[in-house]
Amino acid sequence: MQYTNAGHLPSFLLSQNATVHLDKGGMVLGVYEECTYEENSVNVPRDALLIGYSDGLVEPENVYGEEFGIRRLQEAAVRAQSSTPSSVALSLMTAAEEWAGSAEQADDMTVIVARLK
Repeated sequence: MQYTNAGHLPSFLLSQNATVHLDKGGMVLGVYEECTYEENSVNVPRDALLIGYSDGLVEPENVYGEEFGIRRLQEAAVRAQSSTPSSVALSLMTAAEEWAGSAEQADDMTVIVARLK
């Protein structure tokens, strides 16, 4: 798979053996008229999950002010990886809400999950 990232948090590929963060790219799209974007290619294992997300999914804080964070998002994805993509997406949203202790959110929570064949 060939990819680039236009200023978003890095999506990641999750397979049985590894997690690969798709972090090559550049500035947020549309900020500057002329931008260069670094591209990268990765080998995609059969049945890998591609997970893309907004900052609102990793920024919810618990009562101690600790963010849910990318590490916890990734751990939640590993626990749910054998489920359908829609179930994985729901479990990631639920994990972030449970971390925060509330379904109320300060920012949008967006996640895209696709199983790559």
